[in-house]
Amino acid sequence: MPPATTRHHTTSMLAFHSMNHEFELHPQPFDSDAYEEAMELPIKELGKCKELEGGLVKLYTRRAGHSGVSFAVENCSTQYIEFTLDCSESRNVMSHRGQLRASQLIPPSQTKVLHHLMPEHSFEQWSWSTRYAVTFLDDN
Repeated sequence: MPPATTRHHTTSMLAFHSMNHEFELHPQPFDSDAYEEAMELPIKELGKCKELEGGLVKLYTRRAGHSGVSFAVENCSTQYIEFTLDCSESRNVMSHRGQLRASQLIPPSQTKVLHHLMPEHSFEQWSWSTRYAVTFLDDN
């Protein structure tokens, strides 16, 4: 007999209060661009910015208290870049990517999230360390 499947349901509530405006809710298809922007904006808007490569690249770091830290990279150049963010010397952390060394191709004028780091063992000390490498790619 196959194993039993357990389904977990989450209940959410969205409340609108209006005295003189009608509204309707309509299901929308998943929008990967909107999702990506929603992941980037808090890091860029609320994080600290470090300019690299003479300002052609910006590394944003946003701490979330004791629960983690996120990194995003903005390509301010006119060329594609390959950005590598290596957090492998960190202690007691895991990344949403599944590994602590991430490389990402970033088009001009775009931002990409490189890591969301969080403690692997919640009640133990953790620390993060970063090393980066930037490669500017030709237009060929």
